[in-house]
Amino acid sequence: MPLENKTVNLPRSGPSQKHKQLKLISVEFKEASVDSPAFRAHVNFFHTRIEMFDDRVQTTVNFYDQKFKSSFEDFQRAGETIVSLAFPSPVILANGMVSNQTHTPSVVSEFNKDYKNYFDNLVKMIIGAGNLRSDILVNFMSNLVEPYKNTRKTFEYFQTKYDNMLNAFQEIKVSNKLVDPLSIKNDAQQLHEIRKNYLMASLDLIESISEVKLNLEKYLVDSMSTVTSISNSGVNEKLSNTGLLPSDSKYFKDYSNWVQSAMEGSDALRNDMKHAKKQVYEYTTNYFAPSQDVRNYNITNIHNAAEVCKTLPVPTLCPEKSGWLHMKTTVGKDNREVWVRRWCFLHNGVFGMFLLSPSKTYVEETDKFGIFLLQVRHDMEENRKYCFEVKVINGGNLTNGSSLTHTSNSNDKRDISIVLQAESLKDLKSWLNSFEQSRRYVNSLDCNTLAHEIAYKRFSPRFFEFASSTTTSIDQAITTFDSETKSLLDDLNCSFSEYEVLGLPDGKLYEFHMDITPISTKLSQLAILSNYFTRGSWFPNGILVNIWGTTNWSEYALSDSKHMRSSTVADKVHNRSSMVNSEIFPTFYDKQLQIDDLQMKNMLYIIDQRLLKVKEDFLLFKFNSFWYPNARQKFPSICYVTNDHIFAYMNTMGFICITKVNIVDIISVETDKENSNRIIIYDVENIQYKVDILFSDRNAVVLKLQTLIECNASRNVTGLEDLYKRFVTIDQQIKDSVSDELLMKQANKNKEILWNGKSQDDQSLTKKTQKQDNKLFYDEDFGHIKEFRDSELLETTTFWKMGNAVELLSRLRNFRKTATVTYKHDYDIPSKGLTHILFGDSSTAFPRSLFLADTNNNHSDITFWEQVNDKDNDTDEPILTRYLTFPVNVTHYLLNRRNKINENPRKQSKLVVKQSFIKAIENIYYEVEHGPIYIKAPWCNYLRVSIRFCISQTFIPKDQVATQLRMATSGSVIEMFYTFEYVNKQTGEVISDDKMHYLERVLKSWAVFFSNVEFLLVRKVIRYYLERIGSHGKVIKAIKFCGLIGVKTMSSEDITENIIKEENEDETNNGKKDENGIVEDYVVRYSNMILLKVLLKLIMYRLANILLSILRFGIILIVATKRVIANLNKVILLGLFASMLLNLFLSGRSTQSYWAVRRAQNTFLSYMDKSHEAQKEIMANKKSAIYLNDLEALTQDLVLEKGNLAYQEFQNQAADASVMNKFKETRDDVAKRRNELLVELKILQNMEREVIQGDYRKFLLEETSQCDKIQREMEDIYGNDIGLQEYCDSCQSELDRLSGLLL
Repeated sequence: MPLENKTVNLPRSGPSQKHKQLKLISVEFKEASVDSPAFRAHVNFFHTRIEMFDDRVQTTVNFYDQKFKSSFEDFQRAGETIVSLAFPSPVILANGMVSNQTHTPSVVSEFNKDYKNYFDNLVKMIIGAGNLRSDILVNFMSNLVEPYKNTRKTFEYFQTKYDNMLNAFQEIKVSNKLVDPLSIKNDAQQLHEIRKNYLMASLDLIESISEVKLNLEKYLVDSMSTVTSISNSGVNEKLSNTGLLPSDSKYFKDYSNWVQSAMEGSDALRNDMKHAKKQVYEYTTNYFAPSQDVRNYNITNIHNAAEVCKTLPVPTLCPEKSGWLHMKTTVGKDNREVWVRRWCFLHNGVFGMFLLSPSKTYVEETDKFGIFLLQVRHDMEENRKYCFEVKVINGGNLTNGSSLTHTSNSNDKRDISIVLQAESLKDLKSWLNSFEQSRRYVNSLDCNTLAHEIAYKRFSPRFFEFASSTTTSIDQAITTFDSETKSLLDDLNCSFSEYEVLGLPDGKLYEFHMDITPISTKLSQLAILSNYFTRGSWFPNGILVNIWGTTNWSEYALSDSKHMRSSTVADKVHNRSSMVNSEIFPTFYDKQLQIDDLQMKNMLYIIDQRLLKVKEDFLLFKFNSFWYPNARQKFPSICYVTNDHIFAYMNTMGFICITKVNIVDIISVETDKENSNRIIIYDVENIQYKVDILFSDRNAVVLKLQTLIECNASRNVTGLEDLYKRFVTIDQQIKDSVSDELLMKQANKNKEILWNGKSQDDQSLTKKTQKQDNKLFYDEDFGHIKEFRDSELLETTTFWKMGNAVELLSRLRNFRKTATVTYKHDYDIPSKGLTHILFGDSSTAFPRSLFLADTNNNHSDITFWEQVNDKDNDTDEPILTRYLTFPVNVTHYLLNRRNKINENPRKQSKLVVKQSFIKAIENIYYEVEHGPIYIKAPWCNYLRVSIRFCISQTFIPKDQVATQLRMATSGSVIEMFYTFEYVNKQTGEVISDDKMHYLERVLKSWAVFFSNVEFLLVRKVIRYYLERIGSHGKVIKAIKFCGLIGVKTMSSEDITENIIKEENEDETNNGKKDENGIVEDYVVRYSNMILLKVLLKLIMYRLANILLSILRFGIILIVATKRVIANLNKVILLGLFASMLLNLFLSGRSTQSYWAVRRAQNTFLSYMDKSHEAQKEIMANKKSAIYLNDLEALTQDLVLEKGNLAYQEFQNQAADASVMNKFKETRDDVAKRRNELLVELKILQNMEREVIQGDYRKFLLEETSQCDKIQREMEDIYGNDIGLQEYCDSCQSELDRLSGLLL
């Protein structure tokens, strides 16, 4: 193909740094870029769908306006009349006509109202409140259909213009001397400009079609939602239970979610679509750009181009070529010569043609010819430019030694001459080169190869429906029918309806949930059904082109390389099997599964033209989903699940993606707790595939996938029919569980109603009854005793038959009674995974977790599991047995020494332990017996130690379906039952506890104590593996890490040899038995020295334990005291810190007053030092002091001189102006001096107040308190005494002043 495919790579989400990618291919853009017949049929067929939809909408609207409306109004009036006359009027019943006159009229009145309301809502639902003219439809038609029609008109305009100009360009006569090379070049340039406009119109049309498809889905959802909401609006509870209203089913909800997710996904992909369209446009315009060399348009000077091709070397790959060519033919009785366009291809040494059907809505095909049946030459005699001739020798009826011949409907063996015309000299040379190179390549192959044989054959269309129906002479000559050609419509007994919808005898094809194909034509669905009779081909055909178009997408196929065979190794046997490859379905396949399987193979395998034969990979089930490759994008997909793979086919906005996930690479499939539709698939690389399940139950999908994963991991050879039966059972169990949930909800609702109606005494009695019933697993709602139901799912595939829950519970109860000590622990891993951790072939749990094992010595041996029949087994079922042989260190955990203490190493070096699978129910219950072993101590009998491992699943309500299906759940519990028994030396009988002497009791208590150590070792090993396994895919990882529980298979000769070997071993073992018949390899012996050292260690341990307890108590006491002191110190420090902050706050407030007084003091001292040195000396000598009490009297005495009357009179007279002027200057000096002295006195007064301020403030508080008391208690005295009031006000104002200074 001339245009390289462009893909959009999108990383999948996952924690791994190594991302996988989804490859998107734009099939529609690719076909539009080359203007293939598949593209034209695709857009034309879609346009017929739009026209049908538009006509149907218009017809419906006209019918609604003209006929339905008036008829419905008459019906509504008649209905209202019937409703009103259905029951007597309450007025008639209200006057002695009925016995219950109190309530009967009211009941009839209320019923009439409800009945009328019911009828009105039915009418409203039927008429749809004008839904035919709804805003949803108007918006869809105006915003999408009308723009599409405009885009279609533009496309048709440029298509017609391009076709006409191309025909005119090709019709240029070589013999016309008026045509010069320059004019041909100019015409080619004009044609290229029209081609660019036509290309852009084609790409715009593809984009518009994608938008219309998706928004049509949204229109349907919105319309149905509107009808439902209208029908339910105003409907009371009585009417909602009638079942007549449209139900908001899960199917419709899933469809709504699908549409919403598809819209969101298309928004995220829109930029990629525009980018892809731009790339396609730029590449195509550059590729088809005409040559700028005028010599290429000089027809008379062009030499034979075929001669140049013969000098090229033999290619390593068979060349491919396809494109439009004009073909010379004749029509009519007068054999009028015409030139028609045909899409020609050369692929794998086969030449053929495609053409549009007369209706232009699908693609037809002609015969295909091997390269050795053709002779190609540059036809320079033709009166058109760039022509070449393809001659079919003898009409294609050559054998060349092959036994396979072509049987056509014509016995004409004349040569067929096909004259073809290319658009340019470059295109002409490319075609001639492809023919020559293909011939040379096939000729270089071995004669036994498929490609070499096909080169001598002619292939007729397999089906009449895809064969060329054109009546031109050449088309009829190269389109023939052989004995294998058949009619699909007749064989399938199907036909097309008036809307060109394919119908089957069992119903319409859409009822079988047909998937959308990359290219949709009228025959696309018929092409899918054609694979009932044939699949696969080494060259394009009409089936493939009506589904995938004309492009060869083989490199994007998902076929495994082992199923592909190169043409250099393919032989003739594969040829015959590939040419006739009818589909043979398994007998259990129903019609739906057959059609789904055909769709899967059309989407996945038919695309690959490298396959000789499609792999027999049958579909098990499919589901619709949305894949999330990253946080931004999501793609609608259809997942096909086979025995080995999960295939995902995605088709959105013109982009196609096909991907697969191998089942063996999946470790887990889990439901997302945050999203009710989402599942998460985890693979071995820790990459997550997030998938939203729609139109199917996600729990059923998870269970089915988990079944496949476990079967592949366990390497169980499970047939398709068995898997299919499992899946059917899963679906039925899921359906039953949903029904049970609904019944439980209804029962709980009824119980609540009954409960609310009971008295308190009845309620308490019911509680007691329920407690008793719960002990018996009694279900009050269903009235029967619940038992663990055995599922028939795995009855034929499980090695052991499954017992019921009662048997298992009683079995465990008996073990608890008979065991000396029992240990139990729960784990968050299914029981099957925990069993593989402990007993898998690759697990190191044993002897690593055994108390007596020497963990520093790796020389241990574990045999394979073998199936044996044990007569001593309490069940009739065969068991699995293996033997552990490992070095023993009897003091490793007793004395904490690395080296063994053994007085006689030759006597005791290794221990043999037998492990046996006694009972196993897959994913439910596993029971393994370990031992017995014997411990021999001095002065004691043999102590027999037996261990029984019981691993069972924990019942979780949410995993009820998985439990019934015997599938892995989320939890399990392990119980270890230890049995310690002394065996009599002489008789071999078990010694009871009352007959044991003191030393035996001590040793048994030691054994019980150290059994706890061994249980802790087992838990340590399990914890080690669980950390490696992680949180996902626990069962699968447990199998991968710890191996399978593989059973050694033996032939009949091996069984005979094994029996002889066992007999010899028994004889040998008998020689190793002691006088009591106990095998020495099963015995662990303790000497006197070892017991003495253990006893000494025990005494030292006890003493050390006492000392440590005392020391521990002292440390605890010290620590507790320290904590109390620390807490006390914290409280004190917190109080001090708060006090410090408060002091800082208060000191900040008083800083201003302090510094003001300090500055005044400094000023006064400085002044006294400079101006009054003499006075300072006098004051210092006299050491006199004046206090505030003396200050007022002194001031009055010095200034006023009240006792000197003569001086006072003089002062009064001196007030005269003349006297005042005489002593003005002197008196001013004296006044200034007096002012300075008063200021200094005021400062001294303030200083003294600061000193006595605390006591003074306390005095003021007491005085104000007394004033308040007098004011409250002696109002009359306080109100009449003005002096007291003034004094109290003075105290209050002085207190406020002092408070202001402090703040």
